[in-house]
Amino acid sequence: MSNTLRSILCHRRSTILFLIASLCVIPLTTGLGLTATPVYHQFKTGWISDVVFEILVTSMGVVFVVCAIVIFFGMVAYVLWIDQKSWKLGWLVVFLLTSSFGAAIYCLVVYRKQQPQLQRA
Repeated sequence: MSNTLRSILCHRRSTILFLIASLCVIPLTTGLGLTATPVYHQFKTGWISDVVFEILVTSMGVVFVVCAIVIFFGMVAYVLWIDQKSWKLGWLVVFLLTSSFGAAIYCLVVYRKQQPQLQRA
């Protein structure tokens, strides 16, 4: 199973998918977090702006959910079964505490740097 999982998680297309998902998750986490602040209510001044803003926030939420699922489960599988260099328990704790945001950070910090080594092996 490890070779099959390695071929899936370390494939060039998977690498691109994980990098795009991580680059979407980080700003969308911040953007969707703003909906819980008073700044969110300042944009809602009329019914037209309400509708436009709600459509924008909803579409951002849909993209975020898809990217978050991809990056979270992909990076958890990578940490558990393939990564031999990182501190697994520490990253799993980060994933559990921060969910997809921590997985996106792991993807950019660890996974991206290990890909050339794994593809040559």
